[in-house]
Amino acid sequence: MSAHSVGLIFFGWGILLALFSVLVAPRLQAQFSALQILTGCLSLLALILVVMAFGSVTVIATCVVLSGAVMGVCNTIYTEIALEISDAPRPVASAGYNFIRWFAGVVAPFLAPLLAEYFSAQLTFVVAAGAAVAAFVILWVYRQHLQRPEQPVSALAESSTRPLLLALSGHQPAHHVLQQTIDMARLQQRPVELVHIRTWEVVETDAIDVESQERTGKLIDEAGRILAQAGLSVRVSLLEAPASLLVETMLKLMSELNVSGVILGRHDPSVRNHLWHGSLVDALNQKAGADVELVVVPATLSQS
Repeated sequence: MSAHSVGLIFFGWGILLALFSVLVAPRLQAQFSALQILTGCLSLLALILVVMAFGSVTVIATCVVLSGAVMGVCNTIYTEIALEISDAPRPVASAGYNFIRWFAGVVAPFLAPLLAEYFSAQLTFVVAAGAAVAAFVILWVYRQHLQRPEQPVSALAESSTRPLLLALSGHQPAHHVLQQTIDMARLQQRPVELVHIRTWEVVETDAIDVESQERTGKLIDEAGRILAQAGLSVRVSLLEAPASLLVETMLKLMSELNVSGVILGRHDPSVRNHLWHGSLVDALNQKAGADVELVVVPATLSQS
């Protein structure tokens, strides 16, 4: 096999790795749990490795390319799990995860030639398949530890009145969104839960903040002050979640607070976010209870 052929094989592998890591994994997360996704991916990876052990050169080349898709999904899911379940700061959790990840990456190139030399090339792939199966077993044994730590949410004083939930964007001030909230809360005589969920994206094995923490904090504090000055009973909560789990986090929050309505202050639609994660509004429309009113207010009014 020529150098160009090998290069094309790994070019195909890299393309599938990137596409499935960035585009496919977030969509899978919207439908299935991390454990379900990894169970499927590790099973597929083990199967691919077994096929490679006994396949022809063409079959092996095809399997290498296809493995990029499986590994791309695994990269995203494993990274998010490592960052979510750790109580350490994200940079520390990411460093610990990458140490384990690349330690195995260093050991594998050393052991694979030894297995092939002293036993057979087929055994190398079989051992790798066994490692995928072992990872699957470990995940199921310790599945109870894969839950995200609970994030404290400020609760309003005990009341029989269900609150309104204002989920505000942290990208820019939205005074008319606040006015809409004030009008609804006064009309319905309800307290307000002001919540901002600060999201982060997973790219390969790194978590990237998509907004400034300092600027977001100032905007949300200012929004809380405006609502309080309007005479409303309001509490402010700042949460964090991967962008791929924004819908799940919102639905859980709505259930815990038993809200009567949700007001979304939405900034200009992002083509990237819609491409990666789909529409938050559409997802909430489909999954929120029938007794929850959903109001979407664009954060900027069109100029006529």
